[in-house]
Amino acid sequence: MSIDAYQYFGTDDLYLGQVSSLLRPGGRIGAVVPALFEELGERVPDTLKPYWEWEFCCFHGPEWWRTHWAKTGRVRV
Repeated sequence: MSIDAYQYFGTDDLYLGQVSSLLRPGGRIGAVVPALFEELGERVPDTLKPYWEWEFCCFHGPEWWRTHWAKTGRVRV
């Protein structure tokens, strides 16, 4: 389980594949992270710009995470 940290290392393309090898069959992975409703890309809204730090580029929406995890073929999302 990870709370408010997974977004910093879990966005790495290889991380989930590596950590999933440590799970027993049927094991679960849970993560609670800051998220967006949709990907912003370079379009940070003016209301967020005063608070936006470069590290926030690791904040993604549910569909991004679904795709990111599913593409490994190592977990059932």
